[in-house]
Amino acid sequence: MQKYIFFYLLWMLCPLFINAQILNIERFRLDKDTFNVWMGNVGFGFSTKKQKVSVFEYHANANVAYLSRKHSYMSINYIKFIKVEKTDVVSEGYTHARLNFFRRKILSYEPFVQFQYDLGRGLEYRQLAGFSFRITLHSHDKINIGFNSGGMWELENWQGKVIRFATEQDSTKAHTSFIKSTSNVNLRIHLSKMITFFSIMYYQAQWDRFFEPRFINDTQLQLALGKHFAFTTQFTSTLDALPVLENNTFIYSLNSSLTYKF
Repeated sequence: MQKYIFFYLLWMLCPLFINAQILNIERFRLDKDTFNVWMGNVGFGFSTKKQKVSVFEYHANANVAYLSRKHSYMSINYIKFIKVEKTDVVSEGYTHARLNFFRRKILSYEPFVQFQYDLGRGLEYRQLAGFSFRITLHSHDKINIGFNSGGMWELENWQGKVIRFATEQDSTKAHTSFIKSTSNVNLRIHLSKMITFFSIMYYQAQWDRFFEPRFINDTQLQLALGKHFAFTTQFTSTLDALPVLENNTFIYSLNSSLTYKF
């Protein structure tokens, strides 16, 4: 009987498992003296509801990092799908891979690639590849501060009410390709043995329109619940001075989740 109760509770908790965003990779960085370790989290969940209409939701994530003596390797992946009757309300996902060469030095190097889509706000796909320099401004057991700066190539396809970069044939579609600068300041603070604060702020802009940027913020507060579980509250936002579609200037999300870590 206890076994069935355990699996029932596990099934009930699955939709709460981590809903991590790609931007805050700082949670996968450890102290410089830590090496030859794997860490990350994995989760999946689904729910269905039938009242006047049928609602179905599914999401899954798999995030992992390996830290060798000299370098670190990170992969973050997420997918979410919500359907109301026969209409797709939300369909989004991404995969992101990043390497940090010579991570134990004050100056290190990070190549990265990413594929992303968010059909709910008209982004059919975003592909990017880039390279940045990382400077460790402060590294301590309780506080870690870093700064990244570099460039990236970004390719996007949009569909919706286009207000910028519309194609000549169709004003509801836009295709963009830019070389952009990308910089961020990242912070991790252990407020106590149980509470950790993460935050990262990105500044991304075209080279010829540097003062019309896209700001991206990911802030998280994590409460440890034993060795493997944590409760996380996360706020993410994007402020874009040059949105491609209408009503995409400012977007945000607030999530709370139960996380299983390994």
